[in-house]
Amino acid sequence: MIYQHNRNELMLVSELDLDSKIISNYELLKPYKQIDVGFIIPLLDSLPKKLTLKRLESHISKHPNSTRAHVWALIAHQFFDFDARFNLGPNTLLMRRLG
Repeated sequence: MIYQHNRNELMLVSELDLDSKIISNYELLKPYKQIDVGFIIPLLDSLPKKLTLKRLESHISKHPNSTRAHVWALIAHQFFDFDARFNLGPNTLLMRRLG
């Protein structure tokens, strides 16, 4: 039923199924979901589909009103995916979501 509405599959997992690093990464990102990133979204069009967190920070820092927190907010708002099994850091490979 859920797939029918949003074309995403729903998979239920328990806490025992989750790696502690995955939990840590998402807890780290949670506060950044409150940050508005609307003014940064147009900058994403010029980015490659794959880039490191460090490169994303470099690109976004060129916008006069942005901060490092805006970069993390983009990840928290799921404009980028990453392998959450590993700690999020400067060399983390990010995949930009299209659309």
